[in-house]
Amino acid sequence: MSNETQWLRGKPYHRSAEALNKALSGQRVRVYKNLHLDCWSIKAMEGEDKGKVIAYSDEVTLTQVRFVISEAGRKRVLREKKKNVHAYVEGKVRQPMKTPTYTDDFFGLRYNPYESCGFEDEYKRQWWAVFYCHLNHGGKVVASNMPTQGEL
Repeated sequence: MSNETQWLRGKPYHRSAEALNKALSGQRVRVYKNLHLDCWSIKAMEGEDKGKVIAYSDEVTLTQVRFVISEAGRKRVLREKKKNVHAYVEGKVRQPMKTPTYTDDFFGLRYNPYESCGFEDEYKRQWWAVFYCHLNHGGKVVASNMPTQGEL
């Protein structure tokens, strides 16, 4: 196992999107921000581990992305004023492109259950799916609807 991969709670903990891609390339996963561990938790969406957390990572890069929010979970947050896991980013693990920055092709997304019922960009437009998404260690979500050259 590389220096970029360690163990946390009996699961692989990948320090970079590159290390995660080596382990899970092409696998369909569901990702959420783990507030207790300050990283991303990655659940399998297929195979024998479907529905189980299979890894943790500081960064995750996905393609064919959709954003999933449980309305019941969101309502519970509003009612109890306490965070719970109810929002996910779902897609296929892939090799990250160059470090994405905010440009015409890349834009930031955020989700706040107190302000919106979905993931929004800086103009308050809601997004339910994108082509490419990079989740970084600071909890930022950078997305694009532009396929790369090899994916056209």
